[in-house]
Amino acid sequence: MSNITDQWKSTMAKIFEMLDDQQYKEMVEFFKNNKGPSQTRVTEMFRKELPNRLIKKFGTKGSIFFINKAMQAITINSDVHDLLRPFVEQMRINQENQAEGAETRSHHEQTGLAVAVKPEQKQDGGSGVTQSPQRIRPNMRKSIKDLKASGDLFGKEKYPTIQEGSFYTLREVLMDQKENILKVTEKNMELKAEKLLSPVFTIREVTRFEDKKEVSVKGTVKEIGEPTKIKKLKRDKLDFELEDETGSIRINLWGEKSRQLDGISIGDVVQVQYLKTNHYNGTVSLNSTDLTKINKIESAEVQKVTINIMGISKADKIMTELDVEISNQMKMLEVSSPLLAEVFGLCLDDNFQSKLLEKIECELEAEIQGNKIKNLKAKA
Repeated sequence: MSNITDQWKSTMAKIFEMLDDQQYKEMVEFFKNNKGPSQTRVTEMFRKELPNRLIKKFGTKGSIFFINKAMQAITINSDVHDLLRPFVEQMRINQENQAEGAETRSHHEQTGLAVAVKPEQKQDGGSGVTQSPQRIRPNMRKSIKDLKASGDLFGKEKYPTIQEGSFYTLREVLMDQKENILKVTEKNMELKAEKLLSPVFTIREVTRFEDKKEVSVKGTVKEIGEPTKIKKLKRDKLDFELEDETGSIRINLWGEKSRQLDGISIGDVVQVQYLKTNHYNGTVSLNSTDLTKINKIESAEVQKVTINIMGISKADKIMTELDVEISNQMKMLEVSSPLLAEVFGLCLDDNFQSKLLEKIECELEAEIQGNKIKNLKAKA
């Protein structure tokens, strides 16, 4: 623990240095209102001593969670979150592991039993399982992952992936009270690996949950909004709409989390982990958290279509947004400006958009993927 304590002290010092005067003032006020370190006159020496004083008062784990709450109470930039996140995640994982162990120990203390799981595997006469019950001694106070086996239990063919150090649930076991033996056989055994990821729900289920419920969702990206700055919160936001077979929902990505949409197109299938439900004015949306992560599962299908460019929403030397007509329907598509300049024989200079407007009244053959034009050429 001393190693992580030293790392945490150093990280806290960096965090405090990164705060501007107003943020630092708000943090000190949070300390004062939540029984943290405080003094009447806040000096530079107080700032330097804060890491040690916090650890002394709350301990390493307690100070990590305390600082995390303090940073959530004030407006900070993503760099501070990036420094803080690894420590918070590690402490949460440690807590979950301890909770698992405590639950297991509590059960065994009540029943006087402990369960041994053996990682080694042998076959018994082709049955795939050695009928060798695990003897359980009263008052053994160990969690499942710490116990060693006293006999062979799992066959290679039936349970090839069981590993020492993992958690499993043993259901419908048989207890021989007379011999004080717990019998676990192939017929009545069920394995269940414990999951640390937040569960994936359907969108219909999510809309029925209470506010601030942690969830993960999976679906198809239906629409991607424009980045906006929320002045009241002093934060940037980018939202998008996700759809599955049960409905659709808006997902709000705050601050640096909006960058996770880079490379994501309309039509892509994604899984978004660690979101929280948000109830507002009778509607339910999802907000990103410090742990939010977007994984692309399947890319949108590439389509070959004929487009008519009807207008230009915005254009720069990197990317252009076009209002186009496809099969009598209007859509907004993104295209690389260099590709567009090549098709129309234009230079990427300050007059690019005005020159482009003079050229757009024509039909083009395009390959589109989601809301992005991948290839473009004049129709023959």
